[in-house]
Amino acid sequence: MSRQEELVSLLKEKNLKLSVAESFTGGLISEKIVSVSGASEVFYEGMVCYNAQSKIDRLNVKESTISEKGVVSAETACEMATGLLKTGNCDVAIATTGYSDVNEDDKQIGLCYVAVGFEGKIAVSKNVFDGTRRRIMERASCKALDMAFKIVSGQDGRNVEEGQAEENLADLKKNALKFVIETNNASIV
Repeated sequence: MSRQEELVSLLKEKNLKLSVAESFTGGLISEKIVSVSGASEVFYEGMVCYNAQSKIDRLNVKESTISEKGVVSAETACEMATGLLKTGNCDVAIATTGYSDVNEDDKQIGLCYVAVGFEGKIAVSKNVFDGTRRRIMERASCKALDMAFKIVSGQDGRNVEEGQAEENLADLKKNALKFVIETNNASIV
């Protein structure tokens, strides 16, 4: 059974709805989910917010977050997932942002952040994947599905550090969301 099949089955079992906001993964996570028979019972929506303005307009990511932290940052990924959760239409939110190729910010190719929101917390994973543009997108999509499955099933160990990543995320705590950071292959900036 694929990870997306396991996730859809788990969401059905727990009667949970999922929404996805993708940037550099370009819809791959959504495609993997809808390829599973019966996904319509648990998949509320998937959107591709590829540029900064789309993240601001559709997900209420703050302009200040993008200008101060960057469009590819833990904070942006967190706010993307938060934007989905605040709609009230989903119980689980997945968001991705990253660089799959050469970029204008001259940042590391393969750097990405995956955020998963569930039960009042947002977990953000910083990753660096190598390979072709397509391979990086594929690996990030698989990471997102795996992370969501582990968090919803309780297999994530809950041993990640909790707390504020930055002072500008204090307003997220006011909305009963805790910022949780999980690192993979790198330290949080």
